[in-house]
Amino acid sequence: MAQDELSRQHILFNHGYATQAALDRAGLEADQADAALHQAEAARDQAENQTNYGDLIADAKGVVTAVNADIGQVVGAGTPVITVSREDEKEIAINVPEQDIRYFQKDMTVDVSYWAEPNLISKGKVREISGAADPTSRTFGVRVSVNNDPRLRLGQTATVTAEIPLADDAPIVPLAALDKRAGRIVVWVVDQASETVASRPVETGAPSKDGVRITKGLAPGEIIVVAGTQFLIDGLKVKLPSSKLASAADMIAVSH
Repeated sequence: MAQDELSRQHILFNHGYATQAALDRAGLEADQADAALHQAEAARDQAENQTNYGDLIADAKGVVTAVNADIGQVVGAGTPVITVSREDEKEIAINVPEQDIRYFQKDMTVDVSYWAEPNLISKGKVREISGAADPTSRTFGVRVSVNNDPRLRLGQTATVTAEIPLADDAPIVPLAALDKRAGRIVVWVVDQASETVASRPVETGAPSKDGVRITKGLAPGEIIVVAGTQFLIDGLKVKLPSSKLASAADMIAVSH
């Protein structure tokens, strides 16, 4: 209507039947109507965009494994609502102790076996390594991608085996021999001359069936305390075993 009125005023003005002020007023009303139209169109587009937030569309085919919201619940932007596992790939989540995480690299190959499928052994590839340790367990999360074998089901138990370098001469101590003082892992080494103990920081490696490997800080042949370490202090006198045992090549336990 505003455009029609502007056109009419133009015709009247050209024939001398309308003033310049009437023409300008009609032009101003047409501009205002056009601006109102654009504002209404923007409001419509925004409303359509808001309605799209009611539809959750997955970016890939998969299986819904968790629904984290109820119908009618108001959630904030970025809040996980539905968890979908992709159909085209599977992965295994493991937790690696902090002393072993240095052996894991992205894209390294590992062997994967499955408790429910004992005859199935597949190759996996490390896809992701957590950048920080879990504050409770002090382990690093590692995700391993595996082939999409139809025998594998979501949530099954898997065992990941990785080859890591170990020093052949790394001494092995019982787990009870490890103590923690001032935030560091230590063992208590016996000085045979003074018959006293002293704490020594060590670095641990991979576990074995007999205990834990010590990769740094301890040499074969040294005598350490393997029981009652929580009662020890530096310089504490201990009772050594017989001289024959004290001179043995293997590490032995002492009492205090």
